[in-house]
This record gives sequence, C-alpha cells and structure tokens, in this order.
Amino acid sequence: MTALWYGGGIKCFDIDVVVLSDGTMLATHPKRITTAISKALEQRHQHQQRNNNNNDDKEKEEEKDVIKIEEYTVDSIYDLLLLSSGGGEEEEKNNNSPFPIFDTELLPHYADLVHTTSTSNTSSPRGQQQVHHHQQEEEVIVPWMLRGPLLNIDLKLGPYLTEKRVLELLQSITDLGLEDYIAICVSPPEAYDYPSSSSSSSLNLWKILHSYNNDKKMETEKKKKKKIIALGLVLRDLVPDEKNVNRIQQLVSQDYDLYKSDSNSDSGADAGADADSGGSIKLLIPSFKFEKEWYNTIRGEVANRSSENDNDYSTGARLLRRLPMTVWTIDTIQDYQYVTSMTTTNGIVMASAVVANNPMKFIEHAITAESTTA
Repeated sequence: MTALWYGGGIKCFDIDVVVLSDGTMLATHPKRITTAISKALEQRHQHQQRNNNNNDDKEKEEEKDVIKIEEYTVDSIYDLLLLSSGGGEEEEKNNNSPFPIFDTELLPHYADLVHTTSTSNTSSPRGQQQVHHHQQEEEVIVPWMLRGPLLNIDLKLGPYLTEKRVLELLQSITDLGLEDYIAICVSPPEAYDYPSSSSSSSLNLWKILHSYNNDKKMETEKKKKKKIIALGLVLRDLVPDEKNVNRIQQLVSQDYDLYKSDSNSDSGADAGADADSGGSIKLLIPSFKFEKEWYNTIRGEVANRSSENDNDYSTGARLLRRLPMTVWTIDTIQDYQYVTSMTTTNGIVMASAVVANNPMKFIEHAITAESTTA
C-alpha cells in the first residue's frame, strides 16, 4: 500500500476481508488465500510422500478439494505458509505477510498514510470540492469526482462474520478517525434475503450498517457529533434488478430520506458535500460490464446542466447522478479502455475510479498514451 501510495500516486483502494474461525479479519480475496493454501498443502503432501511411502494420497487429495478458508485460524495459515518463520518480533513478521490482518495491521497503516498526507499538505486531503474539466476553453463541474483517499472494504459473508465483529470494525474505523475515508461495500437489501449457498451466512449487512448509521444520526442530533459510516452500493451486471436504474434510484432516494437532515457530511466518498450528502450511500461500485446505456442513465446529461437544473430530476435521479463510481474489476487494458470510453457528451469519463488487480500497468499505459498524443 505504501509503495502504491507514494510510488504510483494511488490513494483509492478496494480490499476484500475474510473472517477466520478465531475472529481474525484477514485482508485477502477468498480465491487468493485458497490458492496459496492449496499450493502449500500440495508441497506438504509431496514432502510427506518423499519421507514415507504411505499410499494414502487419495484421502489427502480429497482433503485439498474441500478447503474451507473460514475454518482456519490466522496462526494455522501463517504456519502452513511459513509466514511465521525467520525470526524477529511476531508483530514484525506478521507485517511482512502477504495476508495481513485487516483491522489491527492494514487499517491503522492506511490511517497513518491518510493522516500524514492531510497534515503535510496545506490543502485538505480530499482536494477541491469540485473538479473542473477543460475542453475548448469551457469549464465544466464534475460532481462525481473523488476528492481524496478512499478505502472500499468488501466484507465477505461467512459463518464467522458476525454482527458483533462488524460493529467492532466500525468502532476501529471511528477510533482511527477514518469515517471520511472509508466506504463499506453493501449489496441491495434483497440480496441478503436470498444469500448465496457458498456464503453459509444469513448476516444482513445492509440492515446492520443502516441501523448503526441511524443510531449515529440520532446521537448527532443530540450534539454528540458522531459521524456515520459511508456505504458503497455494489451492483452486478448479471443481476436483473441491479441493471434497473429506477430501482437503484429508489434505494438511494430512500436512503437519503432516512438521513437527509445531516447536511454537514464531509466524507471522502461523497462528491457533493452539499444538501444531497445526507444519505448513507455515498458511492456506487458497479461491475465494469454494464452497457453504455446503463452508464448514460446513471449520469444523464449532468455535464450539460447547471446546479439550477437539479429540480428537473426526481430526488433519486438527482442523487444518483452525483455519486462517485468505482468500477470493478479491471484486469486488461481492453477493460480499462472500455470503462474510460464511457463518457458524457462533453467527454468526461463517467467512472470516478477503477478497481484493478495490477493498477501500475494501467498507470503506465495512461502515461504512454499521453506522451504519444502530446
């Protein structure tokens, strides 16, 4: 994270979190840690086979095929991957792990980066409240531009992701002063009514997080000045309801109505910082595979309209078109080019940022393209 922050200028991150049987929040995608464990088990089996000629490999192969990440503890994973060997203090060893503990290692590190940046710069770490796009000497306001550092937290549902564990994480975010720089990923509420069979969890993140924010909102009205936690609405192109922009507008509008009196929000995920910032949903996180028509409907002709024309839209449409959008997951230059080709009539890219597994590749591509056209 430090190398990307200072070396690549990347200050927008999307991190997956898996909760293990001991309650540890591991910063990793389930597939990534599963692959690492599978390789480690394979190496262990090969080593055992060389040391003894037992022919019980069939049973071991079956064991490898049903890896349940959540059933591991952080110690058992580190031991299996030989991450706790090599000497030195335990804290130092864990910090060198490719699978750091999210809430006690990675999150405080992110907080250090954010707060160091905000104190070392004369301007706010969120930058300008409005970003301008120059085209033919015309200045156009881009309301959905990210204004500063942002960390999307994607909590993977599982048997050990409990409401208690979620609330502990929210408290950690508050203690670290990161409310303005965090967005927790949530699916539309109906997604939790029919959870995936692979998640083995009935936890309703939508309900828990909105309940938490509603409590914070009430505390704010009592002058305790508690900030809510921003939510990022995850949208999948294969789910019909999530292609329905009217449905998304409805969700955003309902959310705004719940928190609309909170007009002083200053979230890093919130582009507007105006009367429309009262909602808990401050970010869209769609799959990049939505069609251009979907992007157009989300953004409308905002680049051609002044703020006086906001009343031309319904509440949901007005709120939706102003929300920042981080688009996932970009793996190839072609994917990147597809997203950046989604522009308004004034040539403004409709996405605010992309989630990429190899972000430096796209930065290098952008620099090369710019130098070629210069």
